[in-house]
Order: sequence, then C-alpha cells, then structure tokens
Amino acid sequence: MSPFIPKLSSHTDPLRKLLHKDAAWQWTETHQKSYEKIKSLIQKEMTLSYYDPNKATVLEVDSSLTGIGAALLQDGKPIAFASKSMTDTESRYANIERELLAVVFALEREDCKTVKNCLKKAKAKKENPQLALLSLRTTPIDNILPSPAELLFNRKVQSQIPHIIRHDSKSEGITRHLEQRKAVQKGYFDRQAHDLPPLLENQQVSVQDTGTGLWSPATIIKHSGEPRSYIIETPDGTTLRRNRLHLKDSTRARPADHPPQPDDDDAGDNEATEGESVRQHPSCAPDDPATRSPGLPPGSSNPPGKMTDCASKPTTGLHTRSGRAVKPPRRFTNE
Repeated sequence: MSPFIPKLSSHTDPLRKLLHKDAAWQWTETHQKSYEKIKSLIQKEMTLSYYDPNKATVLEVDSSLTGIGAALLQDGKPIAFASKSMTDTESRYANIERELLAVVFALEREDCKTVKNCLKKAKAKKENPQLALLSLRTTPIDNILPSPAELLFNRKVQSQIPHIIRHDSKSEGITRHLEQRKAVQKGYFDRQAHDLPPLLENQQVSVQDTGTGLWSPATIIKHSGEPRSYIIETPDGTTLRRNRLHLKDSTRARPADHPPQPDDDDAGDNEATEGESVRQHPSCAPDDPATRSPGLPPGSSNPPGKMTDCASKPTTGLHTRSGRAVKPPRRFTNE
C-alpha cells in the first residue's frame, strides 16, 4: 500500500517501535491513534493519475525525524508515492542532511534502471535473461543511429525484435551523425584541456617508452601530417611515429664548460679526490710560523674575522645542473 499512501512510514513509526528487540510491549493511546490513522488512509479513496510523457514531472520530497517521503506529480496530481523509515543513525542527522537524504532516496527510487527492470521482467516471466539483454542491445539508439550491437559488429544481429533489413548500413548520414556526437564530446573535453607547444624539425627531444615509462633522447624529423603526431629518429637510427603527449623538449642542456654531475656509484671516489685536493690547497697547508699572523696562537694562520674556510673554495670543477659549485663537506677536510 505504500505507493498509494503518502508518508506511510511516518504514520507507522509508533507501531514499528513495538517490534524492536529491547522494547516492552505496551499499547498506548499513541499506538491506537496511529492504527486508526492508517485504517482511515487505507479506506480513503486515493486516485493516482496516469503518467503522461508529454507533461512536466515534479518530484516532491519531505523528511521528518522518523521517515522519508516522496511523491511524483504531474499537474499537481500524484503519479506514485514512496516512503522509507529512518534507521537509528539516520534519525540523528541534521535537518539539512535529512532533507538531502530524502532527495537522494527519491532520485534513486524513481531512477529508470533499464537493465535491472529487464532482468526483473525476465525473472517474473521465467524467460532467459540473455534474450532480454539482447533485445536491449539491438534496440536502435534513435531514428538515425542503429543499435549498439549493429555499430559494434557492422551488421544486423538476429533478435526477437522485428526490423526492416537495410542495405545502406554504411550510409553517410550515420557517419556524419557519429562525427557530430564525437564533436560534442570533444567540446566538453577541451574545456579543461590545452594544446602543447609544437615541435620543430631537427629539434632534440625526449621520447617516452609506453611500456617502461623511461625517457630516451631522439630527434624530430618532421610532422607526420596528423594532429599531434611526429616522426622521430632514435640514436640507433630507428624511425618512429609518436604522439605529442609522449615527446618533451630537451634543448635546455647543461653548459659545455660544466661536466656532468657524477653518479651515486662514483660519489665515494669523488669525495676522496676532493679531500686530497683540499688538503693540498695552500690555504689549508700545515701551520707555518712564517705565514702565521703575529699574536695568534699556534694552529691559527688567520686573524679573527678573516677565517678562510677550506671547503668554501671550490677546488674542483664539479657543478650542479643549476651552475652552483660543489663544495666538499667540512668533515673531509679536517682529517
């Protein structure tokens, strides 16, 4: 009776509380009033209108502390009712959350679940559900586009739906209509996308291996003529065609006078070499009385405020990619 009685869950809430596991059975005046109210609603003549696809449809929802109600209306007349009792957790929601919960419940309840309804009908009629799905897949999309199955297989699929056999499945109208649908989808995608800068001939780039994700050097030969597509050549002479998405500019090379940064494997050898170079630097030589300033204790070769840090003078030609000189740590210069 719930589709014919509005807000049925709210009216039955006092009666449902008696069915709780830890509730004591006590029939009070509140339960009697609820019972009489439900009886009067059942006896009352409630006429539901027939659904008209040409009329505007309004979904009206409401919520209370105990239940959720929804009504589908056309011209102010009810088409269907739906209600749901709240759980103990849902009853503690805020007012605005309960109202939104009613909206979600109504939209899910009145949503047209095409595949689900087909399976329900097939189960009720004890028919093969695969035939129901086949009928759904062989239904034409509109008056121009054929069914999804025909677009996939490029031929008519045998089904239980009567249809006219046409021999113009590759007509220009279908192709043009598909291109229009793709153009609309592209327009939505381009709202958040942007074009990458074009690449020139003989430009040094890095190409990504789609299998491993690693980047390797390559050279642009020419534009392939297709959008965002280039012909490239790898160092071993292999010619490839790659999308602009898998290419990035690599012309910003390091200066020629800066040697490449050493690898981690050679870090230990470089540190040892840097330490030897620092120890051989004149400013880091052993204490010499001739070069020590007067009035300074032994072991001090410079006056206060003019301390010369051995590590502050780059004694090697190592530089980072940004051009900063590599300075050896202090702990390697005081050995």
